[in-house]
Amino acid sequence: MNMSNSYSIGKVFNIPVRVHITLLIFLPLLTVWFAPAKDLMGLAFGLLGAIALFGSIVLHEVGHSLVARAKGSRIREILLLPIGGMARLDQLPRRPADEILTALAGPAVSFVLGFLGILAAPTLVKINSMVGVLCYHIGGLNIMLALFNLIPSFPMDGGRVFRAVLTPRMGRLAA
Repeated sequence: MNMSNSYSIGKVFNIPVRVHITLLIFLPLLTVWFAPAKDLMGLAFGLLGAIALFGSIVLHEVGHSLVARAKGSRIREILLLPIGGMARLDQLPRRPADEILTALAGPAVSFVLGFLGILAAPTLVKINSMVGVLCYHIGGLNIMLALFNLIPSFPMDGGRVFRAVLTPRMGRLAA
């Protein structure tokens, strides 16, 4: 990935987070998609939704990163792309069990965020209906993100789990 096409937006757990320039094309589209109305307040609310979605993706990648770090990998960065994000490691976990745990950590974070969002939504609706609805939708998107990532196809998280399961029998390259 060409680093000159991405920009630093900060650090999480001392892991650099970068955003690829192509994501900036999708930010206005997501803003309009999340906006309940096409006025200034609706668009501001839509921007909040778009930022919440990408915040969820960062947290998903942080889940992978923290487990990989605990298993001995150095995390170079988290890169946000229009198709999602990726935690860039200096090396893959060596043991298949460690690779499985690292791969499953992201979807686990997404499931937790999803269920928390859906559970919090009814309470938040009483405070502010738009915030409650947004929380519900972000929760649902997180659950869909987790399920999508568990598809056993590489490079999805499920594909990494599948490869790790096959590695002891076939070797990593063949798996």
